[in-house]
Amino acid sequence: DFNKNSREVTLSGEAYFDVVANDKKFVVHTSVGDVIVHGTQFKVSIDEKDSLLVIDLFDGRLSYFQNSNEYTLLTGDLLISSKSTLRRTRSDISTNDDFVICKNTSLADILTQINLVYGINHHIKSKFLNDSYTLSFPKNDINKCIVILNQVSGNKFALIDNSIVLK
Repeated sequence: DFNKNSREVTLSGEAYFDVVANDKKFVVHTSVGDVIVHGTQFKVSIDEKDSLLVIDLFDGRLSYFQNSNEYTLLTGDLLISSKSTLRRTRSDISTNDDFVICKNTSLADILTQINLVYGINHHIKSKFLNDSYTLSFPKNDINKCIVILNQVSGNKFALIDNSIVLK
């Protein structure tokens, strides 16, 4: 609903947002809670089947409301909300011209960065997304990213039909 008074969307699935601050609030409604945006770059992923919500705040500030409770997120925060728990952690991700550097970073965050750089989605079960790794991957070679991810994690990731999967 983008009318004169507010900017609101309802999300089922996953979306990346780059919101310009202005006097109209921007709200992302999900089945688990609402995100109030204050001008920022962030990603929201919702798995309604498992009632899992992940908010990855790349820049700025936002508020998440769940059951009348407000949680404020700042640049680098990652919020994971599941059926019975809500956890906020810090992402330690930096970039330079050639690489994305992830220190003790969840697989969910690493896959988000790969999506931002390459436009590649993933089909990885949520139980693996909280595993943390330290790695750097190049911004110009998705196949090298997969090799590095396999080496660091000890898993067998593959790129199939433009999506990262775990074999």
